[in-house]
Amino acid sequence: LLALRISALCNDSALKSDGDKYQLLGDPTEGALLVAALKAGLDQRALHEEQPRLAELPFLSEKRYMATLHRAHNGKDRKAVVYVKGAVDRVLAMCGKVLENGIPREMTPEKMAHIENKNLEMASRALRVMALAYAECSPTPEQLSHEHLDGSLTLVGLVGMIDPPRQEAGQAVADCKRAGIKVVMITGDQKATAVAIAEELGLPAGRAVTGLELEKMSDEKLSVEIEKISV
Repeated sequence: LLALRISALCNDSALKSDGDKYQLLGDPTEGALLVAALKAGLDQRALHEEQPRLAELPFLSEKRYMATLHRAHNGKDRKAVVYVKGAVDRVLAMCGKVLENGIPREMTPEKMAHIENKNLEMASRALRVMALAYAECSPTPEQLSHEHLDGSLTLVGLVGMIDPPRQEAGQAVADCKRAGIKVVMITGDQKATAVAIAEELGLPAGRAVTGLELEKMSDEKLSVEIEKISV
């Protein structure tokens, strides 16, 4: 249940109970994580009482992850734990260990490749994939910094969720194609997920380019490549 605990605590959204229904306050992706945790019997409010948030690193587009510092689960003295969720490649780069059957083991190139393949497999099914990780701290740091996390994390696992396009999106793409309008899809998802969604929408096959790849292009190269880019 550690993955779901991280999902609920490293989370800035909340579920508001209204009788037998719930209202999401915040981001839909974070809401999906909260629902998954709740279905497993983990209530966010109870978790926060058990493990109060002590500090946080909010999600930044250039960092592509968020981190929260909490009192350790059943912890004593000054022990604390950092929970992290974010883009798979970014979080993996900070992991020196991986949790296997509840035991932290050294992250090897073979294990890293296996995890990367699983991420690609999930993303190719149009799933939005995130990595979940943690790091134990003793004593509790006075503040949380990105430097604290690099290489110190233990990967817990990957979580994938479906975020289907709106029903009218496919029809809009078809209408544009008939009118001779070139359609380019821009999304915050990783490349494999974006390509899979583009195929669902009926976008013509073309080149998919990440934001980082785009930033590295010169104006001259971009002017040549732009007609080939569809995602």
